[in-house]
Amino acid sequence: MKRETWDMAVVTGVGLVLSTTLVSATADGLTKHLTGSFAPPQLYFFCGLVVAGMSVLMNRVTPSLGPTGRLATRFGRMLALRTALVLISVVSYYHAFANLPLAEVFVFIGMMPLLAAILSRPVLGEPVAPAAWAALSTGAFGILFLFPQGLAGIGWGHLMAASGVMSGTLSLVLMRRMTKLEPNTLAQVFWPHAAMVMVMGLALPFVWQPMSVSDVGLVAAYACAVFLARWLMVPALQRLKAHVAMMLMNLQFVWMVVIGRVAFGEVPEVGTLIGAGCIIGAGCFLVLEQARLKGELPVRRAVPPPHATPAE
Repeated sequence: MKRETWDMAVVTGVGLVLSTTLVSATADGLTKHLTGSFAPPQLYFFCGLVVAGMSVLMNRVTPSLGPTGRLATRFGRMLALRTALVLISVVSYYHAFANLPLAEVFVFIGMMPLLAAILSRPVLGEPVAPAAWAALSTGAFGILFLFPQGLAGIGWGHLMAASGVMSGTLSLVLMRRMTKLEPNTLAQVFWPHAAMVMVMGLALPFVWQPMSVSDVGLVAAYACAVFLARWLMVPALQRLKAHVAMMLMNLQFVWMVVIGRVAFGEVPEVGTLIGAGCIIGAGCFLVLEQARLKGELPVRRAVPPPHATPAE
């Protein structure tokens, strides 16, 4: 019975992560669209305002998600570090999406589960199987396909994508560490975005651009997508290890290619597809290895033959 409960939790975690991929890809597409019109402080000020407000509202109407009426946490220092990492990550991704095709940014995002595996032991105390290091090497090799000209091919967008991935990965790993002991899941959504409102609000007067009704609607849609993606990841990381959850997010590549093609007319280059293939393959191997050793994903239970008799 205990094993069945664990399997059900993992299946739920997988479903939450896969739902997050579609929501996250939608948010990324909206980010790319809005980068041509608004500076980061304006976009993220209103995003933080909406997400923080939705967190407060959800906290009041769904007391099972945390102490009703408050968004307290027992891990103030860790949450402050997570908040700083979230701010670095969102600004980095803003510049990455402004300078690179969606599918190319994904090749960096696809490295997140591999980086999470590296961080699992020092931050979470969760060991990584020796065979997983082969997957890490393959994923790193996939990044090289983006730069056929070597170091000369590295631009501002690539540096920002790398910054976003590193800060975002560490933030999610810290989220998993907190979810093991923190019952108030919405606190992890509220405080980073409340800080975003304060920080971006300081710069807002210097970059303000008038917004039409359609612009306000797009920013609101973006903020709702961000809230849903961040909120879904908290319970997902309660059920799955960080690098396993982020590997499953590689499905986001499919959504990003579709959105990039339909909305922006982007066609991925061959190098991008090969690099993504290397990273996705490495991630799949990583999950299969973890499933074999630890049973982190649902397993097929052996069914005894119908006429089996007990051994004497």
